[in-house]
Amino acid sequence: MARTLLSVLPLVSLVAGCAGPQQAPAAPARSPSPVARPAPDRLDNPATTPDAEASRAGRQPGEFVVVRVSGAHVGATYVLTERVIGVWGQIEVVDVTLEGEGVHERLRVRFQAGTGRAVAVSRFVGPDELPAAVADYERLLERTQFAPDSNDELVRTTTETCLVGERELECEATTYAVTVGGERATMTVSRSAAVAGRDVAGEIRAGDGRVLYRAEVLEQGGSPASPGSSIALAK
Repeated sequence: MARTLLSVLPLVSLVAGCAGPQQAPAAPARSPSPVARPAPDRLDNPATTPDAEASRAGRQPGEFVVVRVSGAHVGATYVLTERVIGVWGQIEVVDVTLEGEGVHERLRVRFQAGTGRAVAVSRFVGPDELPAAVADYERLLERTQFAPDSNDELVRTTTETCLVGERELECEATTYAVTVGGERATMTVSRSAAVAGRDVAGEIRAGDGRVLYRAEVLEQGGSPASPGSSIALAK
């Protein structure tokens, strides 16, 4: 059976491929791990200017999202913040910060525009930006990811209320039967048309009701569709 990756990925949907087992796509292949080095996409290079066409086609400078990840599989509560700080040519530059119990890590990730592929990474140690590897970014994301063994079937789709800041928005919640560690579980994904380009929340619960994994968008902004919105799954 196909495996469906439930994860927090930079500025894209929280849940990738939640179709039935015959249609669910495999998790994307991982990128090679080059060492970051000063390049023309460095924001401190005065000879480089943002590429307006690339910016319009993909991520917009200033876009940000704050996601909280928790659950038994994660073993802690983490907050992942991603902010687009510039689009230089075909490179989208995103600062990624992970904070939690004993964890504070900030990376600057350079993505190939339009593909979501990380091509270079640097790490902040205090105020200093130092070379790192794409593998460091992948390890950071692994703290926020969970993949059921299989996505077995669609169970139901319902309408619920999501809170976006002080606004109540209509959300569609889709529940799937999945298998985790040989046991039956459920995965629920909540989406709203008012929150373009991402899911509001995703959750996996064991048969006994334990939350194995939960990812929920707390805040996003910087885009015309949702300036400064705070997003949480309604109880």
